[in-house]
Amino acid sequence: PGVPKDGAERVRAERSIELGVEGWHSTGLYAAPGEAITVRIPKDAATLGLRLRIGSHKDLLWHKKTWKRVPSITAVRPLDRAEVRVTTPFGGLLYVVVPRGLSPHPLSVAFEGAVEAPLFVLGKTSLDAWRSRIRSAPAPWGEVASDRMIVTVPSESLRQLDRPDLLMETWNRVLELDAELCGRSAASRRPMRMVCDRQISAGYMHAGYPIMTWMDQKKNLVDRENLLSGNWGFFHEIGHNHQSRDWTFGGTGEVTCNLFSLYVFEKLCGIDLKDPRSRMSPERRKEITRDWDFEHPDFGRWKSKPFLALVFYVEIAETFGWKPFKSAFRAYLELPKDEKPKNDREIRDLFLVMMSRAVKRNLAPEFDRWGIPVSDAAREKVEAWAPWAYGR
Repeated sequence: PGVPKDGAERVRAERSIELGVEGWHSTGLYAAPGEAITVRIPKDAATLGLRLRIGSHKDLLWHKKTWKRVPSITAVRPLDRAEVRVTTPFGGLLYVVVPRGLSPHPLSVAFEGAVEAPLFVLGKTSLDAWRSRIRSAPAPWGEVASDRMIVTVPSESLRQLDRPDLLMETWNRVLELDAELCGRSAASRRPMRMVCDRQISAGYMHAGYPIMTWMDQKKNLVDRENLLSGNWGFFHEIGHNHQSRDWTFGGTGEVTCNLFSLYVFEKLCGIDLKDPRSRMSPERRKEITRDWDFEHPDFGRWKSKPFLALVFYVEIAETFGWKPFKSAFRAYLELPKDEKPKNDREIRDLFLVMMSRAVKRNLAPEFDRWGIPVSDAAREKVEAWAPWAYGR
């Protein structure tokens, strides 16, 4: 990922790692390519399963026909001794990786031979320290972080960032809204991460840990105004990390994640479903459905076109609001394991039942309008409510 500035000091530093939070813990330190890093932990911590990660660009590119970078450039080493010495040819930001299930308490980890990297942590790093020193740290990559989101970008994108606090408060709001819609707590077991890279393993962006995107998004990741005006790609991928298999049936993997995009656009950006700027405005929906045959709906075609499929969900949201989605998604979380859907047919059936219950209307006609197959047994469960389909 690059070399530090010329003359960058190699430092000794200690970091406190909270063992109750799983995943990558940022250190604000960087390993220079080809140089040894020494990590020391208390002797009794050597059996905890901690690991040292060098580098955040973990996508593997061996399957790609062309490479814009070496296919594998990160390294992970076990911290299974009181002192571990590591060298990698590529270097990268340093992380302590904590496994799930450890008892919550801080652990002091010492580093030697690393270079300081820009790291702002909301609620911990002062703006004075950030502006006067930290954002100028010599490593080529840095991070801005909160307890819900951590963004990794080239340090050049951080040098002029004056209000990382407002940026991360906005990222926090995005995560809060996604949690609000799906019914989970915004305080997840670990912060989400977003990393930009010269080349990624799939698509223009992809979900996961971390969410990965290309270098053309490096400025947008740390631009609060970009978030407030609406970044569909970011919100889409974060939506992937919140969608559930219990209510995402075959063909809707690239659809239900966009419910989160639309919700964030409305609540954060002020762009609701009727706004001409919305990707699901009435005008755009009319264009999307222009050649759709509602009398003879083709479920296979519906599944193959994510924005066409999204209209089905938008019609419910526009008519009944977002509250039924929140209610239904919370109800899914409370289902006993033996009541969760086990296959695609059961997922479709249960979605009909759950959403009908949430809006207190029989949504079977709306499912039929789009050709979404549901069983007679599911139809019987909702027939007590008055039937509803959009526009009828």
